[in-house]
Amino acid sequence: MNAVYLGKQRGAALFVALIMLLLITMLAISSVRQATIESRVTGNNALQQKLTSSAEAGLREGEISMLM
Repeated sequence: MNAVYLGKQRGAALFVALIMLLLITMLAISSVRQATIESRVTGNNALQQKLTSSAEAGLREGEISMLM
């Protein structure tokens, strides 16, 4: 009777371990995706600031050349 009870417990433990492994894997994939998205957003913001300052510099150059 003891051996049958232990056999059922081993199967349940395997099932629980597989479910936990699946959850941890899903969390890891989600974290990697989030980091990738944040990196893209940061890069896009830096590029937008660079382009804005370049456009402003071009406008200033145009204003200066119009005054001369």
